[in-house]
Amino acid sequence: MADNKVEPKKKKKIKWWHGLLALLIIAGLIGGYLYTHPNVREQVANALNLDPNQGAKKDSSTTTKKKGIQIPGYPEITMAANDTTMRVALTNPKDNPCYFTFTFKLKSSGEVLYKSQDVAPGKTINEETLKRGLEAGTYPAVIEIRTKALKAPHAEMNGANVETQLVVK
Repeated sequence: MADNKVEPKKKKKIKWWHGLLALLIIAGLIGGYLYTHPNVREQVANALNLDPNQGAKKDSSTTTKKKGIQIPGYPEITMAANDTTMRVALTNPKDNPCYFTFTFKLKSSGEVLYKSQDVAPGKTINEETLKRGLEAGTYPAVIEIRTKALKAPHAEMNGANVETQLVVK
């Protein structure tokens, strides 16, 4: 007789678990439908006053940086009249995969006033000796930057012509 009283309790527990499981499945299906249905998502966003342009934060550590050659700019260079010493930091940025060679030319005539030897990444030439001094004035100039690979056979890579103004005082 004791066995008959235990059986109905087990059946009630099993029915209760089945009911809970069925309720969770139904709730999941309804939730999935509402979440994926565009009108419902839009209505929820409007009700919460969410910015429509927001998105997941982009992790800067996962974005890839371009591995190109970095070219510095030289908007204006100043030097003394009739002096052959020009003081400008001709720099090859440290992360570059190449050597730089700098050639300083007057734009109007193409006259080469200075040409460097190879400059390694992370190195700078701070003082250059020009072939001749210039009279006072402003001269449009070009710094021609040629590049070549660090490893033999030191193949030529991309280069650049950086336009600048040479102000001679």
